Amino acid sequence: MAKKLKRRNSKLAIGDEVIVNFLGSPHNAVVIEIVDRDTYKTRTKRGTVFPSCKWEDKSPKDKKGKITSPWYIVKTGHQNITLE
Repeated sequence: MAKKLKRRNSKLAIGDEVIVNFLGSPHNAVVIEIVDRDTYKTRTKRGTVFPSCKWEDKSPKDKKGKITSPWYIVKTGHQNITLE
């Protein structure tokens, strides 16, 4: 039975699969800790930990509207990626 995907900008739970954009490339990750209301700690299959992931819309931005964080959550679910 397939997992039900959560809506964009929803509250995530531990174990939810997400796609994290890191320096312009997507990575499949799993939520391993809820740091605060909008911040999550995620881990990729390779073991890379992203300590402060937020949704794309809630990530800090500069004056021009460009995201300043090197990693942020794009969407929930799993994506076939050739990098991993």
